[in-house]
Amino acid sequence: MTRRRPQFHFTPARGWMNDPHGIVFDGERYHLFFQYSPLGTSWEAAMHWGHAVSPDLVQWQELEPALMPCADEVGCWSGSLVLAPQPTMFYTRPTAGEWSRGLVVAAVGSSEMSEWTRIGVVIDGPPSDEFFDFRDPQVRRDGQGWKLTIGAGQRGVGGCALQYSSTDLRHWSYDGVLASRSSEAGPLASGTVWECPQFLQVDGQWVLLVSAMDQAGLAEVLYAIGDYDGLAFTPRTWGHFGHSKSVYATTTFHDAEGQPCVMSWLRELPVDEGQPWAGEQSFVQRLHVIDDRLVLAQHPNLDPIVTAAEPAWRFTINLEEACNGGFCIDIDDADSGWSLVLDWDAHTLHVSADDAVTYVADLRSDGATGQLDVVVDAGIAEVTWSGGEGMYAFMVPDVDPERIDVTTW
Repeated sequence: MTRRRPQFHFTPARGWMNDPHGIVFDGERYHLFFQYSPLGTSWEAAMHWGHAVSPDLVQWQELEPALMPCADEVGCWSGSLVLAPQPTMFYTRPTAGEWSRGLVVAAVGSSEMSEWTRIGVVIDGPPSDEFFDFRDPQVRRDGQGWKLTIGAGQRGVGGCALQYSSTDLRHWSYDGVLASRSSEAGPLASGTVWECPQFLQVDGQWVLLVSAMDQAGLAEVLYAIGDYDGLAFTPRTWGHFGHSKSVYATTTFHDAEGQPCVMSWLRELPVDEGQPWAGEQSFVQRLHVIDDRLVLAQHPNLDPIVTAAEPAWRFTINLEEACNGGFCIDIDDADSGWSLVLDWDAHTLHVSADDAVTYVADLRSDGATGQLDVVVDAGIAEVTWSGGEGMYAFMVPDVDPERIDVTTW
């Protein structure tokens, strides 16, 4: 069965899509770039940079791909983009036969960012054999110069992020390991490789977001809040950002008001038979730091659009007011029996399908306070709350909102 395309979660018309990256506001509209393969609905090495634009971060228009592999490239993998002094993208060029050794390639774009001219390789692989799976550069302004953060694995240690510096976006010097964490550290597993590292300030605090993975199947977005001396980042606290395996490859950017925001790839596995596209991007959320916890809320641009839309729907509840009970969202669908239940007395959030519990969250550990927000768009549910860390994303039956039953107690 082919699933209906979402209204507001961006998807390509055809092909496979995963990591979002290079999101910028050019003064008039937002540009979203993303890993994209037009060849089918499964991952391919020959990834392109897809391109979409939006006036409001909610309603997206897909454009022609911005970048495709040239004759001597296996693929154009994830990276980032800066606008000054001219649009410049930095992407990962995988090495054929040696996938763990990525190169960083720069390209400059036209004013509308539809045409790109490669400058060439600006970082020729990891600084030593100590590091592997070197990819996903993030570039940010640092005073009069620039910093580049890139993900990797460190042999005998675990996932890590490395830092480089430049004054001209062309020549980069290696600063050292920005941050690393033992793959054996617990109780929060952080994997052997960090992909898509994002390093930024939120409410005056330094925050590192990483997509942690390992060969055992870990694929989760984590965050750390800590101190930064210009060379090394020392975490004070670690936490979960994505609370389900659907959420991955989170990228950061600043909106037109200068507020720090995120967008994540919502992994769709398996893909429905006959479906011409695969993969969705999450809604955009704004970030805040509260009591050394990274919290997020749906972007305010979503409010008037989804509220007035059909068949998308939204449910919110103040958790303090519900402290003596809870609520249940049931979908009247005999084939699925889907429900989301918040039990405030037990501080748990249960998601069930086919009469089996598929996910349980301990809201006490996640610090759930404030307003809980559930937004559903064509079979995709996102759950966030204003006082708790991270987000949840689930696939739900794609039904008419009139078949949704909400009960509070």
